[in-house]
Amino acid sequence: MDEALQEKAIDGILEVSEEFTLESGNPLFAPDGESRYNIYLLLSGRLTVQDKETRETISREMLVPSNTVNVVGEIAWLLKSKRTADLVARGNTQLLRIDGARLDEYLAENTDIGYPFMRNLAILLAQRMGGMR
Repeated sequence: MDEALQEKAIDGILEVSEEFTLESGNPLFAPDGESRYNIYLLLSGRLTVQDKETRETISREMLVPSNTVNVVGEIAWLLKSKRTADLVARGNTQLLRIDGARLDEYLAENTDIGYPFMRNLAILLAQRMGGMR
C-alpha cells in the first residue's frame, strides 16, 4: 500500500475508533452484547482470556509485544458471530475500540482500502495460527 493510501486508511479507521482505559478486573465485552462486533487494538496493558460461561481462565495473559499489534474481537466482527470468550484486564489496560458497524461502512465506501485492510487482517490471523503449533 502506498504511503498516501496508508495515511488515508489510518485516518479513516481512527474516525470510527476511540481510545479508552479498561480498569483492572473488568471484562472487555459487555454482557448485553453491545460491543459484539467491535474490534479492539491492545495498546498497553494485559488481558486474560476467560470462558464466558464459567469465568475460568482459558489462556495465559496477552501482553503488548514491542514490535507487533495485538488485535482482538476480529473473528466476531468478520463472522458476525457470538463471542465465546471474554477478555479481562489485569491492571489498567489501554485499548482502541474500532466500531465494527462503522468500519463496515467505511470499508464499503473506500474499496481501495478494503482489500489491503482485509489482506493485512488475514496475514495477522495466519501468523497467529502459525504460532499455535
